[in-house]
Amino acid sequence: MARPMGLLYLTLLLFSVFTIIAIADDTPAYLLPVDGLDPDYYKKTCPDMEAIIQRMVKKLLKDDYTYGASLIRLHFHDCAVNGCDGSILLDIPNTSEKYAPVSATLRGFDFIEDVKASIEAKCPRTVSCADILTAVARDAAHVDVNINPRSQPLF
Repeated sequence: MARPMGLLYLTLLLFSVFTIIAIADDTPAYLLPVDGLDPDYYKKTCPDMEAIIQRMVKKLLKDDYTYGASLIRLHFHDCAVNGCDGSILLDIPNTSEKYAPVSATLRGFDFIEDVKASIEAKCPRTVSCADILTAVARDAAHVDVNINPRSQPLF
């Protein structure tokens, strides 16, 4: 009878140790690097991309600060269907997400096209539409509060 109790205590001890290790590891899984992804990729392949996007987003929001939420919403609608793939930007009447009834009130498509054109002029065929949409939404959330004295950055 002593042997099964010893095995039970050993099992509980191992379970406790692994539980403590799992809890102690405070790095969320979504922050761990993914093989093949490089956060500095465009710094090497299109060094002006960030500056172009920041300048254009800042100008747009200075003209109409309500576009910040619209750009974030546009990014959300792209990511909600099949992941962040830029498919919301596809211009195929009657079949694409862009023309779906749920997308009827989305705005910012022309702005994203302008940003894409500016980036293409500097770095042809380098930056994906999905990455542009993501960077635009990011910058819209971190806009300088001096654009509109009543506004606050979202994050």
